[in-house]
Amino acid sequence: MKRIGEILRETCGLSEEALNSALEIQEEKGGRIGEILIRQKAITESDLLKALSIQFGMPFAPTLAVEGLKTEFTEKVPIQFLKKYMMVPVVNAASSAIAVNDPLVFQPLDDLRHLVGLNGTEIVLAPQSAIFSVINFAYDMSRTSAEQVIEGMHEEDTE
Repeated sequence: MKRIGEILRETCGLSEEALNSALEIQEEKGGRIGEILIRQKAITESDLLKALSIQFGMPFAPTLAVEGLKTEFTEKVPIQFLKKYMMVPVVNAASSAIAVNDPLVFQPLDDLRHLVGLNGTEIVLAPQSAIFSVINFAYDMSRTSAEQVIEGMHEEDTE
């Protein structure tokens, strides 16, 4: 497997100096090389995700569609879990996938697959902003649906 630094140098023109500087910081303080490079503004989050998609052989989705999104998972999965691990099921009529921001969150990913019954579903890498947008959209939609049901019940009671 190619190292992430090599892939970043090939795909986004990361300089040898920036990589060496980040490697020194990593040696001193620990942490992931990609996150260090982002903090140093040597690369963007999208640069890192594209490189990780090459390294792990996973598709990269710069945006996630919410049209026709099935939000049933909101009844089974706490919003805090999805936000903590930066992942979300993206299921609609056309496809189903689980979007993650970190390809190394194996256990939470397995837990999510089990909770929502999406074993064997494609995993895609996506930016944090795209994942949070889908999470917020799904939970807002499910909350709105629940409020409409409750309002309907109140209307029936008054009649």
